[in-house]
Amino acid sequence: MAATTSAPVRTTDGIDVDQLHAFTRALCRGDFSFRFAIAPGMSWKAEEVAIGLNRHLEQMQQLLVEVSRVCDELGSSGELGPQVEHTFDTGQWKHVVDAINRMAANLTKQLRDMNRSARCMASGDYTRPITCDCRGETLELKTALNTVMDRQRPDAAG
Repeated sequence: MAATTSAPVRTTDGIDVDQLHAFTRALCRGDFSFRFAIAPGMSWKAEEVAIGLNRHLEQMQQLLVEVSRVCDELGSSGELGPQVEHTFDTGQWKHVVDAINRMAANLTKQLRDMNRSARCMASGDYTRPITCDCRGETLELKTALNTVMDRQRPDAAG
């Protein structure tokens, strides 16, 4: 039995439907390494679509690397101050990047303020309360540390 090969199915603009299918499957799996091939004879529209999709995947891959870096530095390594570095100027991706950067900046500010106060307490100085804005469990920690500080101040002993 002879093997049959078929030519790639293309849209009227020359986009390879099999490649498009592979692209969408890769994207759904979170695989941003797929790249559209720019084939000879593609229409300018098909070429622009391929270039645009490739650019989008490259941006997604860069964003993934950056977000992972910030999470690793802040959450695992305990390094304060990391920020996602990316070039999204508008849209929802910019919103996501800005939100991650705000979160990292807020955590950094809160932890540095608490660290300064804790170091002061460790050296016997109970005059440097934690002053940063906090909410939730961070506020509970701030309140507990400031209460310890208040109770240890010499002028608080009555």
